[in-house]
Amino acid sequence: MGSDASPCDFGCIRRSIIEARLCLAAGLFLVSCTVNPDERRQTVVVQSSEQTSVIPPSSHGSAQDHLERGIALGSRGNLDDAIEELQTAARLAPENVDALVNLGLAYEKKDEWALATASYERALQLQPKHAGAHMGLGVIRHRTGELSKAIAEYRTALRLDPASVNAHYNLGLALHASGDRQGAIAEYDTVIRANPEYPLAHYNLGVALWEEGDVDGTVMEMGIALGLQPDLVDAHFYLARALEARRDWDAATAEYQSVMRLRPNDVRAYLRLGSVYEQTGHMSDSVGVYEDARRIAPDNVEVRVALGLALKATGQYAAVREELEAALRLLPERPGQEERRKQLQQAIQEAATKSYREEGRAKEDRNEKEDRNE
Repeated sequence: MGSDASPCDFGCIRRSIIEARLCLAAGLFLVSCTVNPDERRQTVVVQSSEQTSVIPPSSHGSAQDHLERGIALGSRGNLDDAIEELQTAARLAPENVDALVNLGLAYEKKDEWALATASYERALQLQPKHAGAHMGLGVIRHRTGELSKAIAEYRTALRLDPASVNAHYNLGLALHASGDRQGAIAEYDTVIRANPEYPLAHYNLGVALWEEGDVDGTVMEMGIALGLQPDLVDAHFYLARALEARRDWDAATAEYQSVMRLRPNDVRAYLRLGSVYEQTGHMSDSVGVYEDARRIAPDNVEVRVALGLALKATGQYAAVREELEAALRLLPERPGQEERRKQLQQAIQEAATKSYREEGRAKEDRNEKEDRNE
């Protein structure tokens, strides 16, 4: 089923895959892929341990001892001490590939791309068929925007380790980001077949299906994702968009309200909910939602325009003029905005004309009433 609605109406930030974090599973650090809605980049997440014990770095022991201590420290998020231990392991055993790959992962966690890359590349010099090192390099390339190189590394990792779910997932993300939605869908499907309870795989599959115009598929995948992870905010948003496309107004309203509850400052949800109220003829509710959005984001052009147009539909022309003039002031001075600026100026003039007429009629009514009273 196709959709005539875009997931980025009203200038919303496109968040199709940037919420999903990259996974790097080299069989080393414990890894978790969870979503942080406030982040705008892919990243590798080292799973923190529930244990609170501290493992201090040590200058004693074999390379293997330091490697094991480094892995334990890294799994607890103590990256500086982990790096110290892993550096010692690599110094004592320069050909220990596991030490180099773990060191690369620790550097990557600290956003030290050059050092991480050097560690992975050194590991591959020693063991060219190390799937984890290729995965690590893929993550670095992915996070630095070198998508073609990331895709190549993930595919190499998969040739070496075809059963790697995380490699399929990362490849899906990279293909998705590069615009190859069909390739991404195939990878997400592979991940889901291997791990049906992976919420982010269902979420990203749902996004890709939405972008392909498959509304029913979006509803299904977002529903599964939310069954597995109810606080996955963007899954609520995409589910709402798909339900809105189905004209299932009540269900779409409930999902937008879920977004607003879980992420109160998400202007997208307010704009879309206001649009639902407009489409269903509840103009006063629409105005109220847009006013809430204005309180959250007073400098958002789309919010001021939406509120202005909703006020126009309710005949509040003086307020329309105020909102659209604010939008015009906020409109960026950049090429391509000329037509929109002209449209706003025209709408402001129309609102001003109608406002003056209303004021004139109101004045006449007052004068007539005063004359009758006399």
